[in-house]
Parts: sequence; structure tokens; C-alpha cells
Amino acid sequence: MRKFLATFSCLVLIAAMASAANPEQEKLANRLLKDLKKGNPHERAEAAWDLGRIDWDPAVPALAEALKDTDRHVRANAAGALWHLGEDSKPAEPALREALKDDYGRVRVNAAGALLHLNVPKSQVIPALKEALNDPDSRSKAYAADMLLDLKVPAKDVVAAYEVALRDPNAEVRKDVMEIIHKGKNHPVELAPALLRAMKDSEEQVRWMATYNLGRIEPASEDRLQALAEAYQDRSETVRQMAVSGLGRGKKNAVKYTPLLLGALKDRSADVRKDAAEALGEIGSATPDVISGLLDVLKEKNSDVRREAADALEKLGPAAKSAVPALKQFLAAEKDGFVQAAIKRALSAMGEKVEW
Repeated sequence: MRKFLATFSCLVLIAAMASAANPEQEKLANRLLKDLKKGNPHERAEAAWDLGRIDWDPAVPALAEALKDTDRHVRANAAGALWHLGEDSKPAEPALREALKDDYGRVRVNAAGALLHLNVPKSQVIPALKEALNDPDSRSKAYAADMLLDLKVPAKDVVAAYEVALRDPNAEVRKDVMEIIHKGKNHPVELAPALLRAMKDSEEQVRWMATYNLGRIEPASEDRLQALAEAYQDRSETVRQMAVSGLGRGKKNAVKYTPLLLGALKDRSADVRKDAAEALGEIGSATPDVISGLLDVLKEKNSDVRREAADALEKLGPAAKSAVPALKQFLAAEKDGFVQAAIKRALSAMGEKVEW
């Protein structure tokens, strides 16, 4: 949430300084402080962020002052650095409280995060975060929504910001917004409409993340399962993989999509085939077609897919006992140790005695 760009060389130097002697760290910090005060906007923004990354507590006053910088990215990075410094940023609390009124949503979000680390009651930062939901910047909207969900603000008051942000005309922005959702801890059912629309996005990354996160919403519903089934027709193998995986998370509710998953066992992508096998095990419908389909997968070349098929048969347990003769034959011929172990577990789950 507090991620801003830093050059690779600077990151390497910071990593080195973190484990070096204090004089070297102080030398780096002094250079960054100079850049924070006299550099161009890009240099000031980078310096602000890096001062937080090196955990340089004496920089707190300068970072607090940087919250008034004329450049919004400098202000946002200064607030993010103070957030990173945690309780050491206590002297900056008055400046952080003032930053909650900033006209740039990212500053408000980072200031709110820093204040929460200082044990400021969430009731004192939530209003500023709600204002950030209306920020013109789509990323700021998404960051604010993510934090508000973490603070247990009702999803119905938050998710509209995600919907607007995911309509941003800039594809890179939409990717970033979807990544914020993807990395978030909360996936309420109210988020589904925004994800359903994002599954039609022109960008593959947006589509596969939307598909994956739709499958994370519990409990599964018929309309969402149907959308996942339709997503299996996507040209992207990653989207197809997320679609079959999401159907598997639907468990018994997704039993009607068993034929689709059996077809996915023959997908050109090994990852899709593997996840389709896993999904069939999660759904747990031990029909003759499912058992036969999983046994056929044990003939294929990819050992990861074979292992997943055996794991799925293990989940089916005694209901798949008709697979025992074939499993014993596969076990005798199998060369991969991990696949052998998976077949043995499946046989054991079906009531057979196996030698380990």
C-alpha cells in the first residue's frame, strides 16, 4: 500500500547500508536528507521513501516537514516513510493528522496508516479515508477502499470506489487497482459486480486476477460459478486456470460443472489440467466419468498433473474404490517418487493396504 518507485541501484545501496555500520548509514541518510530538501521533485520523492526504508529515526522531523512539500508524490512518500517507521514517527503525529486533510488521496491513506501505527483510534482516520474514496486518482481510491475494509467499514460503503477505479481508461492503472484487490485480505460478496465486469477487461492481467478473486468470494453462488465457467473459454491459459480453480473452490455447489472440468483435463496447458484435476477432487463427485477421467490423466507425461490426479482420487476416497485395480497398475509402472506416494495415499484412502 505504501509502495513507490525507487531505482534499483538505490535499493541495493539501502540493503547494504541496513547491515552496515552506523557511520555508513548516517552518511547515506545525510545524502538523502539533502536530496529531500534540495532535489528535484523526483529526487525528493525518492529520498523521502528511502529514508523510511533505512529506518533512520532522526529523519522524522524532515519527513514531517516534507508533508507540506509542493509536490504530492513527495508528500505521499513522506507519509509512507513515517508509516514504515512505526512508533518512531510519534513526533510527527501533529503533522500526520494535518496530512489527513491533504487534497491527494494517497497522502491521506499513508498518513492514516502511520497514525494507526501510533495507536490513534480508527474513528479518527476513517473520515479522511472515506473522502479519499472520491479522489480523482484511481489508485488512491483503491488503496483507501482496501484500508477501510481492513478497518471493518461495511463493504457496501466502500466497493463502489473499486468499480469506478476499474473503469479507469489507463490499462496500467487498472492493473494496479486489480493488484490492490488481489493482495487485499477482504473479498466481500459486494465486490462481485466489480470483478464480474473486470473479467471482461481487455488486459489479461486484469482478467485473470478478477477471475481468481471472484472464486475467493464465499459462499459460492450460481451466478458467480456460471461466470467462472464462461471464463474457461478465455484465450488466456492463466484465466482458464483461475476459472477451473475457482470452480473447485465452489465444492459441492459446483457439481453441475463437472463435465466442463473433465474437458479441462485435456486442456493444452498443463497448469489448467492440473488445477482441473484438483477441482474435481474438491467437488468430490465420484461418478464413473470423473473416476475414468482422473485415471486417464495418470497416463500423461507431466508428473505434476499425474500427482494432482492421484490426489484428487484420494479425496474421493472409498467412493472411488472402482479405481483400485487401475491405480495398482499405475503404481507398478510409475517412476516418479512423488506420484508413487500420491497413488499410495489414494489407495490407502480407498481402504487398501500399501507398503511405504
